[in-house]
Amino acid sequence: MATPKSAPLAIRQLKRPDLVAQEIKRLITETGAGQWGSSLAFAGQCFGLPVEIYMVKVSYGQKPYRRLMMQ
Repeated sequence: MATPKSAPLAIRQLKRPDLVAQEIKRLITETGAGQWGSSLAFAGQCFGLPVEIYMVKVSYGQKPYRRLMMQ
């Protein structure tokens, strides 16, 4: 499957995506409103990587569905 030209250069150059999960042991990030954190939580689930996400307190209370997805 071809990688779209709109994908970041690092992803387009990656020849063996299965090696990424072998090299990276865990992901730790912060998120504001939760879009980034939700995406990484989903990616971590797909690749079997533990993900630790810190979310802004106000958004933590205002965005319960994103919070649940990240949990």
